[in-house]
Amino acid sequence: LKSRIQMLLSAQSLWRRIATGYATIEEKTRLINSMSQQIEYDLRNEQELTEKVGDLRRQVKDREYSLTISKSQNVVQLRADLSEGTACSVCGSTHHPFHSDTMLEQSKLISDMRSEFETMSLELSGKKNQLHQLHDKLTKSMGQLVAEQQNLEIVRLRQSEDVKEWGVYSTLDATFQECLPSTDAEARTAMIRQYS
Repeated sequence: LKSRIQMLLSAQSLWRRIATGYATIEEKTRLINSMSQQIEYDLRNEQELTEKVGDLRRQVKDREYSLTISKSQNVVQLRADLSEGTACSVCGSTHHPFHSDTMLEQSKLISDMRSEFETMSLELSGKKNQLHQLHDKLTKSMGQLVAEQQNLEIVRLRQSEDVKEWGVYSTLDATFQECLPSTDAEARTAMIRQYS
């Protein structure tokens, strides 16, 4: 009887570890799945943001080029000679969106182009910063995910050993044969206490 009581006390301790192990495995699995979904979402966002930054970078370069060219005295003179419907002597276009008749209009046009360039440059800077922050977040999240996966593997190995050890106590009662995650942990704990 004394030996049986001692065995039941040992079984109670082991069962507590097993029940906690199953709960921990379930909790860590949920956490890993949630982290994986968030990482996938952030990766899609990073890809979209990278494309936006690339497009914006090209647009800023185009605007910078147009602004630089617009400041050239030769271009200012050529622009003054343009009239809608007449072919441009440089490109042959008959439509002239940047045409202006006076120096004042040309100065305003260049000022507008500079303002547009600066606005786009600020937007690009903001998007690049946002992309950098998202990349840092992803790097950190991926590191945490790997750590959680390793922890889960350790818990599963320990759980496997505890379940094998439970075989020693399975002979104490016919209901003790089963040692699965679906086993009612509280009912089994109460039964072990009742026997001891």
